[in-house]
Amino acid sequence: MLNLKKYFSAACHQPYPSACFLSPVLLFLVHFLITFEEKKELSVIMTNFGYYRALLFSWMVAVGLVWWVRKKSIQLDASLAWREAFAQRLKNQLLYGIFYPLVLAMAIATLYFLYFRINILHTVYFRRYFPLISLFLVLLNTLVFAWNQHFRKDPTMPTPPAPIKDVARQPLHAKKVSAKLQTANHLMDSQIACVYMYKGVCHYVTLSGEFFLWPGNFEDAEHTLGADFFTIRRSVMVSRLAIKEAQPEEKLMRVVLGFEVPVSLVVSYRNLVGFKNWLNAEEEEASVG
Repeated sequence: MLNLKKYFSAACHQPYPSACFLSPVLLFLVHFLITFEEKKELSVIMTNFGYYRALLFSWMVAVGLVWWVRKKSIQLDASLAWREAFAQRLKNQLLYGIFYPLVLAMAIATLYFLYFRINILHTVYFRRYFPLISLFLVLLNTLVFAWNQHFRKDPTMPTPPAPIKDVARQPLHAKKVSAKLQTANHLMDSQIACVYMYKGVCHYVTLSGEFFLWPGNFEDAEHTLGADFFTIRRSVMVSRLAIKEAQPEEKLMRVVLGFEVPVSLVVSYRNLVGFKNWLNAEEEEASVG
């Protein structure tokens, strides 16, 4: 049974509610939209087969729009945080969260009507439904912003990391304790593929290719994650499970993952010998096992 309190807590590390979780709410909203626009009695609408066809189609479009906005918002959170560059993030959020979904919704609706040999311009779509879809996307992106800001301030989330000079003065034991506390608000180590610093902010990627913000600095991540992770270069750490291949790169080596990240994955000269030994040790353990 779904625990709503647990689901909406920051400890679950759920950046935004998923489209599947919101699907019952979306079904109700679509039903309300259709019945409101039809201006007919509910008993008449509910006995019409066209209502159920329109309900299913509109619900699928709504779920798709929520999935798109959620996916793009997570990607933008990882590459362009609100507090770092608000104007640029707002521009991108409007582009990927409202403009593109609107174009996609119009294209799908056009194909839907063409299937029934109806010109969309001869329907009430642009007069009735398009403004409501636009309003829905505006409200959805507003909720994305509010959700993001809420969990950035949520007391259950780790506090921002101390400046580098203060962190350096902390004893090693204190750093490890801090890192363990932060782990409680993260995914399991086995789900993390890569941790890296980008534009002064620590990010991580899961094995499925989803990007998230690490609620600490890179040094915390190094102390938190175990021997299955290796720091291949300054502020870039990878998991053995995520490495698809290690290719020669002139006199160095390049790590190949199952997805792209905005930082170099070439192993630094200083870490090259240690990385090779780490890989060989992992391969030997796997062969023994």
